[in-house]
Amino acid sequence: MSDPLFKDLLPLEQVLALIERTFPGPRETGLETVASGQAVGRVLAAPVISPCALPGFRRSTVDGFALLAASVQDASPTKPVRLRIVGEVAMGRLPDFTLASGEAALIPTGGALPQGADAVVMVEQTYQDQADAVEIHRPVAARENVIEADADARQGAEVFAPNLELRPEHIGLLCGLGLATLAVRPRLRATVFSSGDEVVAPDAPANPGQVRDINGPMLVAALTRDGCQARYGGILPDRLDRVGDALRDVLAGSDLILISGGSSVGRKDHTAAAIAALGPPGILVHGIGVKPGKPTIVGMSVEGRPLLGMPGNPTSAQVAYLLVVRPLLRRLQTGRSPAIPATVKAEFTRSLQGGSGRAEYVRVRLEQREGRTLATPLRGESGLISTLTDADGLVALPASVRGIEAGTLVEVLPLG
Repeated sequence: MSDPLFKDLLPLEQVLALIERTFPGPRETGLETVASGQAVGRVLAAPVISPCALPGFRRSTVDGFALLAASVQDASPTKPVRLRIVGEVAMGRLPDFTLASGEAALIPTGGALPQGADAVVMVEQTYQDQADAVEIHRPVAARENVIEADADARQGAEVFAPNLELRPEHIGLLCGLGLATLAVRPRLRATVFSSGDEVVAPDAPANPGQVRDINGPMLVAALTRDGCQARYGGILPDRLDRVGDALRDVLAGSDLILISGGSSVGRKDHTAAAIAALGPPGILVHGIGVKPGKPTIVGMSVEGRPLLGMPGNPTSAQVAYLLVVRPLLRRLQTGRSPAIPATVKAEFTRSLQGGSGRAEYVRVRLEQREGRTLATPLRGESGLISTLTDADGLVALPASVRGIEAGTLVEVLPLG
């Protein structure tokens, strides 16, 4: 645990390395069978073995003529090779004829190659002046413009390994193999609490000095988007016993718990103490060298469940989620190394000074202009949710850098 006054903040890179060492990856907690079409975002629980070859037959990638490559090896625009047309390939059926040397067949894109054919010449490179003959104006190599029968998948081969997070293109390939259902890991069960005597429910009147809960619903939505079965545990008062009781009540039924607020070092900030009271290892990190997001807690229960104290300011909470929670989810769901998600490159539009001594994450708005992607920094305090709703991403300003000059190419971490 770092200094309680946040004098010794842990750099983000060390936090992610600690997460990798501490949390081993997916728990073996059974599996679910789901329809392949509903499996996007889910994580495979078992290897997928191809039951057949895909596409299953040799097919053309272009409209043209199927032929034997050796028949046209001397073809050129000035000395075309003339072939006899002996048939036409119909879509959805295997051809019932075989090609010999000196013969060709009309074939559409996606059509099955006839027996004997080993290449396809594009129609644009031919000239047909009669129904039963065609001139070929260039040579083709064997297998040119042809997809082999097992180009996408070989029968009996492992197509996907366990712990793969399924994207739409994975779903497409699996359905192409005829796999209507898949074995996936259960969704991580996440519980989110908000805390603070000043916080009231979103549907409650907010009296002067009170605020409606922003972080709780926002974090539940983020966890749901990232594949978790997330539930809102409600709002906890600034009392150590109540925070501790709430954690113990949901611990057995949660794979991870997030508490928004109470993560700093004030007199009424009880999150760290409540996590520590659950038993070792307790607090792993208290204070991260990022701005916003400094008062973030990473802890672990005796049972090995992650416990996260999130900053109370909305922007700080969202930045902490993107930089810490999302990489942790990647580790828990797939076993892969925790890493900050992929970035996009953009041109910074305004000079910006740093100097806080921490890595700063600047909210930016992205726009396309004259073929360039531009990132314009947005100003605002971390307690303002509007600085997030107006932003498209974050740009990191390392602690060692005094600022970013206008025109600099930067890496933008998307908020979506």
